[in-house]
Amino acid sequence: MMDNDEAIRLLDQELASYRGLSYAALVDKMPDSPMTCERVVNATTYQVEIEVLWEHRPGENILVIGSIDDGGWRAFLPLTRSFMKSP
Repeated sequence: MMDNDEAIRLLDQELASYRGLSYAALVDKMPDSPMTCERVVNATTYQVEIEVLWEHRPGENILVIGSIDDGGWRAFLPLTRSFMKSP
């Protein structure tokens, strides 16, 4: 069973690298979105997905959404965190 506190800490770490990016750098990541990776913590394999998209229209706010699950039932309802960056 997934440890939600551990998963949220891991997701927050992954999102921190995106929070530090400039608006222009996030725009550059959009064609590769969503980005996925696996992280192993305490013998649990987590699937992390980060999506970078326009909140409404190109040139406006960017929405960055991160989700995490362990491949079990949580894959149907992953934990998520998000933030926005203004131009």
